[in-house]
Amino acid sequence: MQVSFGYENVVGKDGKVSRRQRRVQRTVYGSLADARAEAQRIAKQYEQTDVTVAKEMTFAKACDAWEASMRVSGKASPNALRGYLTNLGHMRALIGDRAITQITKQDIEEALATIKEARGLGGTTMHKLFGVTKRVFAYAVDSGWVGRNPCDRVESPRINQHVDRHSLTEEEYRRFARELDRAESDAIEDYDAKERRLIAWGASQGRSVSFGISDVSCIMALRLELATGMRRSEVLGLTWDAVDLDSGVVTVRQALIEEKGGNGNLTNTLSLRETKSQAGVRQISLDGATVSHLVRWKSVQESMLANLMPDGCTPLRQTSDTPVCIGDKGSWLAPARITHWWGTKNRRGFRDEIGFPGLLMHELRHTQATL
Repeated sequence: MQVSFGYENVVGKDGKVSRRQRRVQRTVYGSLADARAEAQRIAKQYEQTDVTVAKEMTFAKACDAWEASMRVSGKASPNALRGYLTNLGHMRALIGDRAITQITKQDIEEALATIKEARGLGGTTMHKLFGVTKRVFAYAVDSGWVGRNPCDRVESPRINQHVDRHSLTEEEYRRFARELDRAESDAIEDYDAKERRLIAWGASQGRSVSFGISDVSCIMALRLELATGMRRSEVLGLTWDAVDLDSGVVTVRQALIEEKGGNGNLTNTLSLRETKSQAGVRQISLDGATVSHLVRWKSVQESMLANLMPDGCTPLRQTSDTPVCIGDKGSWLAPARITHWWGTKNRRGFRDEIGFPGLLMHELRHTQATL
């Protein structure tokens, strides 16, 4: 079955102008009446298509327009949008220069197969990649650039059903907790020893940075994540007004995010955002041991801040807005700092030193939920 939409002038590579019929072809399995019904459906769709724009609209341009629309509408956070664009990048590399009116179901399926084989991506990532591709085409349909969404008839890649989520056993948890206690005491003692040396040298005044503060903060961040199951970003976004040490309750209402650029690299720009959903705003009870450590840490942190003088003469003060976990300059502790301290696949860190190589920080959340 074929539906014709007239003719258009086409300029060839040699500069000559020729006329080409604009038509849409479909294979219809059924009766003649079924074919006529499909033809009417296609004709109705393409009546709404902006032919002038559609002729020049490539998939890459449609992606750019969709991105601009998402930014204006605010329907996705900056980090979520960057994730969408990263996934779209794989598809753009294959079909970005293709006119969206010419992209078929088979083109989408072939592109997905190529990406999966070349990148070795899992089912969940492929599912997300396909989902955002489908959203771009849906936007193109709504904009009148194309008559139908070629993704509608493509089967979505399956999400991985079996994800390996490791959590500490009770014995490992007790050993980890002991190592955490020891590391906390050692870090505070090392900091105090350093401060005594600076005082003896007469170099303790007017500093804007005091190395060692972030080490203690990293340990406290682990303690909070293990005790509450909070996300790392939520722990780093905690301020003292959200911690009621008398009743032993933490209120979660914001998260600290390190922004990424368009290339996916960190920009060293920190920002606070609300929790991922309204349900994320919650109160969590703390156990007695964690409260005791926080009481001690709040007092220690207050004295540490007093050693910092960004303007050269006025000590920093601890207030209700002070982050629970602070960096060496007395402000927010960057997620990249704690990642570097914890250790990565290519770099030894705290987890290796205490005998837990390969343990992911996020798996402390799984441990809290499991135990």
